[in-house]
Amino acid sequence: MQNIYNDIYFEDSALYDYFDSFYTGYSMDSYQYASECKANTTSFLNTLHDFKINVTDTSEAKYWNQYLMVSSIVGNEFNDAWFYCY
Repeated sequence: MQNIYNDIYFEDSALYDYFDSFYTGYSMDSYQYASECKANTTSFLNTLHDFKINVTDTSEAKYWNQYLMVSSIVGNEFNDAWFYCY
């Protein structure tokens, strides 16, 4: 059995259900770029889950790949998420 909070991708977790309920209850659809914010935040948190999986592998190739992943996450998914969420 997997932990429904952090052992699976964000979009499949219980936290996504909470996020989606907040999004619906707060009527976020009425705000400009709200759908982009939701999609990019979900993508960012799914990528963080991939990073968590790679951090647990300690092989030499994975060690250097972690630095590249941090750069990629900050430069792509995180950048897109905060840009639309204002």
